Order: sequence, then C-alpha cells, then structure tokens
Amino acid sequence: MLLEEIQKQYITAFKSKDALTTSVLGLLKSAIQYKQIDLKAQQKEMNDDIILDVIKAEVKKHKESIEQYDQANRKELADKERAELEILNRFLPAQMSRESVVDELTKVLSSFPPEEAKNFGKMMKEAMVTLKGKADGELIKKELEILIQKLP
Repeated sequence: MLLEEIQKQYITAFKSKDALTTSVLGLLKSAIQYKQIDLKAQQKEMNDDIILDVIKAEVKKHKESIEQYDQANRKELADKERAELEILNRFLPAQMSRESVVDELTKVLSSFPPEEAKNFGKMMKEAMVTLKGKADGELIKKELEILIQKLP
C-alpha cells in the first residue's frame, strides 16, 4: 500500500537526518491522516486512490506556491518548493506525455457526434474518466480546449 511506502521512506529520511524529506513526508502523512478522519466520519475506507488524490492536492499547492514565488521574484523560496515537489512526485505514477494526451483526447472527441464534441464540460468529464491519474488536469484542459476549437 502507498501509505506503507510513504511511512518507510519517512523513517529512512528521519534516520539519515534528511530534514527536507522528513519535513515533506511528515506533512504528507498529516494530510493523509486528516483525510482518514474525514473518511471515518463518512464511514468510508482509505485506499491508494484516495492517497493519490491527497498527494495530487499537495502537488497542486506546491505548483501554485512556485508560481507565486516566481512572480514575487523570491527565487530561494521557489527553489525550496521545487525541491519539495520533487519528493512528492516520487509517489505519483508516471505521467503521460503531451503527445499521448492529445492522442487520447482525439479518440475521446471522435467517439461523439461533432455537435456533442463541442460541449467542453461533457468532453472534459469524459477525458478525466479516461485519463484520471495518467496526466495533469491542467494539461488535459488546455489541450482539450485547443482540440475543440479546431473542430469544424
């Protein structure tokens, strides 16, 4: 299970006195525990998909922070966020390339009549079902918008 792997790497980082990794994984474990508490209230069980969603949320926060630090010209803080992001990315499955995403989106669009394929909301929902966990949502959104604009 993914939680066990996170715990194992946390202990390894702690023993080797890797402060950055220990800190990032400690915060990740905390976020996962909060999610577990929410799930218990809803009488649901924790699984790897939910843990991946927590990791993705943390990755998104780091990307937003990097963007803000870059805009504020705070290079040292942006670099720290990038280092933390690298640690979090270890737990995410390999992401599809842009070309692969475009190919998959083209398949999704071609499976619908042209007038239906122009409905961005419906196509985005279909694309997320097909590509969930395989590609970044922002990339999917951007490429889908481009493909829909090209439709006749």
